[in-house]
Amino acid sequence: MVAARAGTHIMVQVVVFLVVSVALLILTKPFIKKVLKQKNEPTNADVIIGRIGVVVENINNLEEKGAVKIDGKIWTARSLEDGREIQKDSKVKIVKIQGVKVLVEEV
Repeated sequence: MVAARAGTHIMVQVVVFLVVSVALLILTKPFIKKVLKQKNEPTNADVIIGRIGVVVENINNLEEKGAVKIDGKIWTARSLEDGREIQKDSKVKIVKIQGVKVLVEEV
């Protein structure tokens, strides 16, 4: 608009428009990325990953059975290794949470 009022040729106006547009895109990109960046906030359940629990019901992936007590709460559990059965009263380490089940490995 300023270039048009100054009476410059249309090609000069197009070049000025493109230069200003590119400059503004470059300058605002970091700000926009920062604003739009989504943070992956851990849930309360993620706190138990790495903790040690006690098996309160034999863990058997084939029969889809098993439970672990962690911090006084009972969680449905599955073994990290498919064919492995973990016996009651064994100590296990929580490796991952998958839905409402914890995946564990025997310690």
